[in-house]
Amino acid sequence: MTQTNKNLRPTLATWVSRLLHPFSLVFVILLLIQLLSGQTFLKALLWSLLSFAILVLPALSFISVRIKKGRYQDTSIFKREDRTFLYAIGIISFIALLLTVYLLKAPINLQLSLQAAFIAMLIGAIFNRFINKLSVHTLGASGSATVLFYLSWPLGLVFGVLSLLVGWSRLMLSRHTLAEVVWGWLVGVFSVIIWFNLRS
Repeated sequence: MTQTNKNLRPTLATWVSRLLHPFSLVFVILLLIQLLSGQTFLKALLWSLLSFAILVLPALSFISVRIKKGRYQDTSIFKREDRTFLYAIGIISFIALLLTVYLLKAPINLQLSLQAAFIAMLIGAIFNRFINKLSVHTLGASGSATVLFYLSWPLGLVFGVLSLLVGWSRLMLSRHTLAEVVWGWLVGVFSVIIWFNLRS
């Protein structure tokens, strides 16, 4: 392997992790879910923006403050113990969002997707507290791919491949072990499958 290839792989992995970060996926995937469900672009955009504001902005603000203070290196939150409070913020934000979309009668596929994501986050929090950390990157990517597979299998297949690429990037950057990546991937997939089948 040439030196150029050795240098290219970490760069590619970094960009994959950034572009397919769970925070980025929230907006894009929710928008796609609604468009595939027949919503107009404007309505889909508004629901996605609302979801992003309630779900992502609190956690992102908290992380940004921690990064400025030198407590966190970046948005990946490498240390397991640093994730505990972040999971708590995520769970509170999710509850607020689920109540909001229910009361405002959001499209059913949006509600189901958010409910499945909430279940995945709860499992992730329990896993983090009692067992080990898991890859939230792969959890988000695989869960997103699974939801899209229900609505459009070609698009779901594309995102399924991307979810594997996300797993590779986390290993390449030494952010997770193989077990943490696999557990994240499995939690994302099966949270969606089980919840969607229960609600169908």
